[in-house]
Amino acid sequence: AVLAGPARLTPERPRAGSAVKATVEILTAAGLRPRPTKMTCKGVVGTKALKGTPGAAVGRATCLYRTPVTARGKSFSGSVSFTAGDKRFSKSFRVRLS
Repeated sequence: AVLAGPARLTPERPRAGSAVKATVEILTAAGLRPRPTKMTCKGVVGTKALKGTPGAAVGRATCLYRTPVTARGKSFSGSVSFTAGDKRFSKSFRVRLS
């Protein structure tokens, strides 16, 4: 079985106008770290869609977003979706930009 943790943001308290990375750790029951495939990154700031750039590494799926400077005080939500093993995962997050 393949397990995926929650989406963690770097920095934890992102600021408007900065880069934000969402990372999901992936692990099998046997302790192996599979490489994710078929990745998609979705994001929304307020009501506006925000494009994310996917990145895959052994045991880790990442999405990099660049938040607009005008988004201060707005809600930023998104998801990291990927396939690992034969299972599809989608991990979401939500944070307010400072």
